[in-house]
Amino acid sequence: MLVFTLMTVMSWFLLPRPTTDPQKDTKSKGKIIVEKPIFEDDEGSRYRNEQDRQKVERIFANIKLVAYAPQETPTKTHAPSDRGQKSDQLTVTDHLYRRKIVLKTTGNPTSLRDFPICIDLDTQQWIEEAKLSMISENLYFTDQDGITPLPFHIAHGYGKKATRIWLSIPELPAWTTQKEIYCYYSRSSDYPGFKQIPAFPPQENYYGWYVLDELKDKHVADLSGNINPAELVLSTYEYPWWSNYFYEDKSYILFNDYKKWWKHDSSKGVYLTVPGKNLQALSQKGAVEFWFKPYYITESITQHFMTDTGQHIMIGMLPDRSIFLQLGSRQNRIIWDTFIHQGTWYHLQLSWDFAKKQAKLYLYGKEVPIRSGLSSFSWNSPKALGDLHFGGYYVESSSYGFSGFMEGFRLYKAFLSPEQANQNHKYNHFRFYFPTHTMEKEEIAQSNKEDQLSLDFATSNTIPVNEKILINTIYATPIHYGDSFSGSVYTGKEDLVNIIRNPDEYQQVFGMSSHFYSYVGTEVSIQESNLLEYVSLKINDPKLITDIKISFSWLVDYSHPYYPYRYSSLPWMDKALSWLFPPANACGPYYSYKRLGEARLKLLGIVNGVCWYKPEKPFYVNPLATIMQLEYLPSKQKGALHIKMEDLIFLDSAKQFHRAKLHQSKPELLFERERINEKDYQHFNSEYIAQQYPMEKGSVELMISEQNELALVLRNTGTDQIVFDYFSSYYFQENVFTHLLVLGQENQIIKKVLLRDFRTHPIPVGHYLFVPLLFEDELNRSDVFRVKLLREERANHWFNENQQTKIISWVLDNKPFEFRSINEEGMIWKEIRKDPQGRLYINE
Repeated sequence: MLVFTLMTVMSWFLLPRPTTDPQKDTKSKGKIIVEKPIFEDDEGSRYRNEQDRQKVERIFANIKLVAYAPQETPTKTHAPSDRGQKSDQLTVTDHLYRRKIVLKTTGNPTSLRDFPICIDLDTQQWIEEAKLSMISENLYFTDQDGITPLPFHIAHGYGKKATRIWLSIPELPAWTTQKEIYCYYSRSSDYPGFKQIPAFPPQENYYGWYVLDELKDKHVADLSGNINPAELVLSTYEYPWWSNYFYEDKSYILFNDYKKWWKHDSSKGVYLTVPGKNLQALSQKGAVEFWFKPYYITESITQHFMTDTGQHIMIGMLPDRSIFLQLGSRQNRIIWDTFIHQGTWYHLQLSWDFAKKQAKLYLYGKEVPIRSGLSSFSWNSPKALGDLHFGGYYVESSSYGFSGFMEGFRLYKAFLSPEQANQNHKYNHFRFYFPTHTMEKEEIAQSNKEDQLSLDFATSNTIPVNEKILINTIYATPIHYGDSFSGSVYTGKEDLVNIIRNPDEYQQVFGMSSHFYSYVGTEVSIQESNLLEYVSLKINDPKLITDIKISFSWLVDYSHPYYPYRYSSLPWMDKALSWLFPPANACGPYYSYKRLGEARLKLLGIVNGVCWYKPEKPFYVNPLATIMQLEYLPSKQKGALHIKMEDLIFLDSAKQFHRAKLHQSKPELLFERERINEKDYQHFNSEYIAQQYPMEKGSVELMISEQNELALVLRNTGTDQIVFDYFSSYYFQENVFTHLLVLGQENQIIKKVLLRDFRTHPIPVGHYLFVPLLFEDELNRSDVFRVKLLREERANHWFNENQQTKIISWVLDNKPFEFRSINEEGMIWKEIRKDPQGRLYINE
C-alpha cells in the first residue's frame, strides 16, 4: 500500500510562478502545466527510499493546471459612459381607462334581479401606473352596454392589490353562464361617469341584507339598499363555554376573523347588531334568514341566534338541538324538532305574523313541523323592539349568545311563502355572491390632456421639502458592531466599513444589526400617499454596482388584539397591558415586516457627482410604510464603495414634485421592536461604506480522465484567483476535510492524501488543478474503490478576523447548499466501480 501526503508535493507548489498564463488542456494534447518537483533534503524529506521517490515523481508528472469554460454571467455597465441625462421629462396623463370583466355565473333556472356580487380588483397597480387617483376613489362600473352605470360599494382595500368591491347587478338572466360588465378608472374625476354613480337600489321586500365575508373593520354595509347598516361589536361578557374550539379556515364565514377579534382574549364574543329604529314593524310580522354552523350543541345551555336588546323576541337553539321562537318569557315558546348536528352548515328561515297567529320554520328550504308550544303560545306583539343582535353576547346579566359561525343575514318585511323559502335557500349562497371572473385587456375609453413635467437635476434643490415625508437615514454598519456580548462595542467616531461577504447577493444599505431582523431597513414616516419618481444617490464609483432597487415595508404588529387597527381603539385595560408588557420582550416576536412594494432603479445620469435614478415602474408609497430599504448588487470589480442618499423626489395627486425630508436621529421603532440596546450604538455612519474582498470560490470534485485515471479536481468557480496560503489552508481543513482516503473493496487503504501544509501556485479564474489519485495500471488492486473524507480537529488559529483580507468558500461537487457532516470518523464521499470493459465510473 502506498501512503503519501500532499505535504511531499509542497516543494512543487513552492516553485517560482510561471511568467505566462497556463495553457488550455485539450483532449489530444493534455498539456502538463507543472514542472518536475524538487524534493526536499535532510529533515524536510518525506520519502526515505528510491521506490517511493519514483512513485511520487510519477504523480507530479501528471498533475495539470487545466483551463475550462466556466458559466459566465453577463455583466452590465451601471454608469453611463456619457454621464447620462441632465434632466428628465415626465408625461402624466389623465386618460379614462376601462376593462371588461367577465363574470362566470352558474346558469340559474331563475333570473336574479338587483343581486349583489363581490369582486376583488388590484387598484394598487393602477395607482402605481399613474392611471388611478391615489386619494379619491375614481372608479365606476357599467352594465354590458358600457353606458348604464351600476351601483357599487368599496368595502375595503382601496389602493391595495385586493380591493373588495360589491356591485348590484340589475339582472342575471336565467340559464346564462357569464355576464359582462365594465370597470372604468382614471386619475381625473372630470369624466361624466364619476358624477352619476347610483346608490344600491332599495329592495322593498327587505329591511336589511348583510354579508360578512373578510371584514376589515366593524362596519357592515346593507346590500338591500335600505340604508340600515349593521356593526360588529366585541362583547366583554365572559362565559367559560365560549372557548378555543373554533377551527374554520373558510373566508366566507361570520367570525372568520375571530382570531383577529379575540385571539388574545378567547372568552370574549362578537355579535352583529342592527339598529332597531327602522325595524319596528318586525314586532308584528316579518322573516329572518341566515346560515349557521353550531358548536357546543351538547352543552346544557340555551343558545341564541337572534334577540333584541329588550329581550322581547328571541330565536335560538335548546340543548336537545331543537330550535325555538320566543316572545317575552321563556315559558312562551314555539319549538321545532330539528336535530341539529355540530359543525354542519344549515340554512334557516323563520317567518312570523303575530296578528294571524302564524310562525313557520324552514331548514334548507323545507318546512319543519312544530313539536310543541303552539296551543299555549301567546301571540301578543311586543310594543317596541330594541336593536337586533345575532350571535355573541350582549348583556352582562344573562348568558344569551351563540357558539359557532353565522353568515348571509337577510331581514324581510313580510311573511314568506314556501316557494320563497326554497328560492332563498338556493340563491342566498356564496357561489352567487362571489362569482369567478376574468379581466380582459385594458383600453383607453376616452383621452384627455397630457401634462409634461420636467425635472432639472442640477436645480432639484429648489423643489420644496415636504415635512410629511420623513426619511431617517440610518446606514448599515458591520454585523459585529454593537455586539455587547463580545465586549466589542464601537466607541469611535469614524464611519465603519461593511465587508461584502457574498457578492452574488443584494447588499443592504440601511438598517442595524439586531436581535430579530437585521438590516430590515431604516425608519420612514409617510403621512400622505405619493408616487416615488426619482432617487438621487452620491456614489463614489457607480461601476461597483450592477443593479440597485428600493423597497418600502410595513411593520405588522400581530400582538395587537385588534390587528390591524390602531392602539387608540383598544379598551383601557388592553392599553394598560400593552404598556406593562410591550411586545417582543422575549424571543419570538409578535411582529414582522410586510413588503408593500419594491422597484428596480434605472440610472438616468450623473450630475455634480450625484447619480439620478428613476424607478422602472411608478412606485406608490402610502402611509402604511414604516421601513425603507435600498439594496444593490455588487459588480465583479473591487474597491471601496461609498453611498449617500441625497434626495427622494415624490409626485403628489396635484402633479406637484416634493422632496422628502432626510434626517438622522435615534431610530425609535427599531430600538423598541428589535431589542437593540441603545448603549451599544454610540455612532451612526454618515454614509454607507463597503469593501469587497477578493473571494476564493472553489469546488472539490472527482473526475475520471480519458486515460481511465481517478483524479482529485480543485476547481476555481469564482471570479478571483485562488491562492492556497495559510488562511485558505486553515479554512479548507476546518470546513471541508483534512484527509482523503482511497479504499479498496476490503476497506484496505490504497492511497492517503493529507491536506496539511498544502501550498500551491494560484489557480486562475476558469481553471482547475488536476491531481491523479489512481492510475490505470493500479486498478487491478480492487474491483470497487471508495473515497472517504475525514476532518480532524485542528488547533486554534493564530490570526483574527481583522487580519483576513479575502473571503474563502470551498464546497464539494459545486453544491453550496448541500450539507455534508464530515468528522474524525469520516464520510464515504464517492464509490468508484468498473464497467465490463474495465473503465472506471463514479457510482452516484
